[in-house]
Amino acid sequence: MDAKARIVLGGLGGLAPIILFLINLDFEHYVADATVWQTVGYVVRGVLLFLLGGFVAYLHETEKTRITLFLVGVSAPSLIAGYLSTANPNLTPAAPSHTPSKEHALLFLIPSAHAQTPPATPDQIKRFTLPPQGIGSQVLQGLLGKQPGNVWFVIIGSHLDVNDAKKQAQAISHRFKDYHADVYAPYGDNPYYAVVIGAHLTQDEAKALRDKAVRDGLPKDSYYKTFRGLPSAP
Repeated sequence: MDAKARIVLGGLGGLAPIILFLINLDFEHYVADATVWQTVGYVVRGVLLFLLGGFVAYLHETEKTRITLFLVGVSAPSLIAGYLSTANPNLTPAAPSHTPSKEHALLFLIPSAHAQTPPATPDQIKRFTLPPQGIGSQVLQGLLGKQPGNVWFVIIGSHLDVNDAKKQAQAISHRFKDYHADVYAPYGDNPYYAVVIGAHLTQDEAKALRDKAVRDGLPKDSYYKTFRGLPSAP
């Protein structure tokens, strides 16, 4: 088999993870949450995966079986996937059982994506999103699937009824002058509205704020949390 054919077969194998991702996840929501520059990163990632798979297959000069060359292309990106998995550990700590969040697992080199139900009153209810990012950060996120570090939120309450969440947020902001509470819309399959006193923090900042809030008299079951697959800030 000539070199060109080997490169094409290996390159298609390198793209297999992306194809599987598009089949198994909600492509419409995935695209809707991506910025233009994140999309550029995704495209660059796809090109690199194709080239990597094609290069490894090209090196197998004596191989003539098409399926073997395709599988060789699949195996090459898995090496990078292993590195990215160790470089991007699960940052989500255990949360109270009444605030579950369903997450899609990482599939090879593709980050998970969540669809979030638009809030009924956008002027009063916020959404869990990534912090505002520069162009370079967006491209790197699309390319490497790595979120920025300041993606932690300090949550002091969860409510099924949005009005109950608003009441708690107003009471906290009125009683505790050092804190400002906001209501956040449910994320993913979690039906609860969250009352948040700190957003877009690092893990250390979130822990310090939670500990201080508990010492100051806020609910003892307050916790800090982050999410995989956060959409970009509007």
